[in-house]
This record gives sequence, C-alpha cells and structure tokens, in this order.
Amino acid sequence: MDDRIVLPNEIEEITVDYSANGLFERNSSVTWPVARSTSGISVDLGKVGKKDGMTAHKLFARMDKSGWGALYREKIGQGLVVRFDPLFFHSWVCGFAQEPGQRLESRKQYTVALEPTTSNTDSLASAGRNGTVRCLNGREHCRWRLKVQLVGASGFSISRIFARAHVSIRWHPD
Repeated sequence: MDDRIVLPNEIEEITVDYSANGLFERNSSVTWPVARSTSGISVDLGKVGKKDGMTAHKLFARMDKSGWGALYREKIGQGLVVRFDPLFFHSWVCGFAQEPGQRLESRKQYTVALEPTTSNTDSLASAGRNGTVRCLNGREHCRWRLKVQLVGASGFSISRIFARAHVSIRWHPD
C-alpha cells in the first residue's frame, strides 16, 4: 500500500497501547514515525503496510497545539484529515487476516482508524492510573469539535465520497 499516517511535526513520541507479536512493548513510549522494535529493527509506524495478517498496532499521540491527524494515499495524492479538540489522537492499524469472531478463511483486510480521544489508553483502569480518565456526573456532557477534510480531490464531493463508503452524514461545508 502507498498509504501513510501523518501527524503534526510536534509529535516526536507516541505511546504503544498494543502491538501484535511483541513488536513493541505495551505501554511503552517510542519515537514517531520511525521507532526501534523490541528486537532492534527500525519500523516506520507512519507507513501503512501490506495485508500481511501479522501487523496490528494501537498507538496514542498526545496533542499540544495541533489537534489533527491524517491518512494520505500517495498513489493518488489524496488524504483525509481529521481535526479535533481532544488531547490525544488514537491510531489503530490492523493487517490481520481476521477480526475477532471471524472464521480463519475470511479474506485478509486492512483497517486504519484515526480517532480523537481524551486519554492515551482504551482501559478505564489505566486512564485512572495515569490521570487521563474523564468522569461525567448525571446530565453532564462533554463536547468537542471534529472536522473531516478531504484534500487533493478536486472535482469530488465529500457527500459522494461518504455515500460510496455507505456512511450517512450531515455535511455542512465551510
């Protein structure tokens, strides 16, 4: 694949929440985008790899001033930029042959998820330990801004793109 996960230049380090086959130590901090694995090899975490059935990383980046992340497809010069308010950015990259509950003969697939979040872990207990848990009282709410932008796609309509992806959205262009 020619896809890349792009983060702001200020991101030099990320937290590993999960990494398949022990490639990176869980709950460790590694450099971004190129990190040294537990076996000592350099891995470009910004590069979305092949559907190898071996790759899976759950990564978190702490955002300071720039709240954005992107997925860029080099081959066609297009990208999807996600802009947001929360403090952390979660990237889930999975090249496994199956999702939980699927039979082994299922086709290989690749999943890349770019998600803003308020913590650097999916575990409530871990978020409590590291001080990033967010608690809401009854009738209390938490809101943040989320903007999705398609770049490099002149002549395309974002509504058509989402319709092709079978996603229903309410779109309010700037």
